[in-house]
Parts: sequence; C-alpha cells; structure tokens
Amino acid sequence: MTAPIRLLVADDHPVMRAGLVAVLIEESDFEVVGEAANGAEALALVARLSPDVVLIDLRMPVMDGAEATARITAGSAPPQVLVLTTYDTDADIIKAVEAGARGYLLKDAQPAVLADAIRRAARGET
Repeated sequence: MTAPIRLLVADDHPVMRAGLVAVLIEESDFEVVGEAANGAEALALVARLSPDVVLIDLRMPVMDGAEATARITAGSAPPQVLVLTTYDTDADIIKAVEAGARGYLLKDAQPAVLADAIRRAARGET
C-alpha cells in the first residue's frame, strides 16, 4: 500500500476549513496533517509538517495565498500547491500560478473533482 497524500488546508474561514477536512478525510489515500488560517501560518506549517500538497485560499489575512504560494514553492523540495478560490476571474489566480501553484479550483467544485485535482497535483501534474 502506498503512503497517503499528506495535505495542509489553508483558509481563513473556519467553516470552510472544517468542510474541506470533512470531505478530504473520506478519501482513503489522503491524510490531513494540518490546518492554517492565513498564509503565514501555512508557511510555518509547511516547514514543520512537510505536506505533499497544500490547498490554499487566495484571500486571507496576514499573508495572502499568492504570496504564501511564492514562499512555499521557493523552498527546497516544496510541496505542490493547489489554489482554492471563490473568484474565477481573480488576478491573484494568475499570480499564484506564476508563483508555482499547480493549478486552481473554484470552491464550488464537486468533491470528486477536488480529490482528482489533489492526486494530480501530488503527481506533479497541472
């Protein structure tokens, strides 16, 4: 059996984080190793927990998702980053992808689509 995909969820809305975690733990090949309420927390947790994939919101306090993505992906052996956003025309999406995010999904994506995107990101696909 292969090791589970270790996930970090970063979103400033507690209900959104809880919902994502509830969906993700239903997948037998996922392990949620941490949660962050802002980009700075996500950056610190990446260093401490070494997740395989970071799911990150774009608009958060302290440090936004695009800046956090740039810092996360600049590290040595960084995790893959997948952006989750409410905005499908947000210029921050472009900044996040340019900063190294593997891709993005809208927060209204179906759980199966999210799970597939995480697996693809973990494999280094866009």
